[in-house]
Amino acid sequence: IDDVGHSFIFEEVLGLWTDLQLVVVSVYCWCTTRGIPGVGPAMAKFGTAAAFHFALIITLQLEFNMVLPDWPAGQAFAMIFSTLNFALYTMFALALDGWLCEQEDAGKPPPVAGWAALTHERHEDPEKPPQMQASEGGSAIVPGRLPGLPPWSSCTAVTFILGIFCLSASLVVLPIVLGVYCETAPSVA
Repeated sequence: IDDVGHSFIFEEVLGLWTDLQLVVVSVYCWCTTRGIPGVGPAMAKFGTAAAFHFALIITLQLEFNMVLPDWPAGQAFAMIFSTLNFALYTMFALALDGWLCEQEDAGKPPPVAGWAALTHERHEDPEKPPQMQASEGGSAIVPGRLPGLPPWSSCTAVTFILGIFCLSASLVVLPIVLGVYCETAPSVA
């Protein structure tokens, strides 16, 4: 890599861009669905897991920028945040799967507009939730979006994506411009 500094800035902006989108979307899902039994607690796990993931990324960034010492504080925080991150994402997946199974077992048809089949075939009957035949003769229904979450327009989605990109670029470039992370690493001769 000819110019490590510019490559680092590019990588950090794109990395923070996706991480910030994850955090904001998870908090949005959590706040929007918190009153819905089953979905609300699952989204709380999603939001908390995304927050710990972002805390892990920030911890690693602070270590790299020599603001936080690598050992023992940096690595201790990184281990704690990554463990909580993985545990909460696992609990989120299990809670959401449990809720989906409860809906299927109770015979409650999910909102048709918010659910899609796991197939490439077009579903013709708008009154019946789309289903896919499972290998054991059963069927599966998967959410296209969660109940309680209003659909976004394309304009809203593009504005959100570009806004988060600007925020992530600011978080990377602004400290460099202000000289906050300009501590020089000792040279090895």
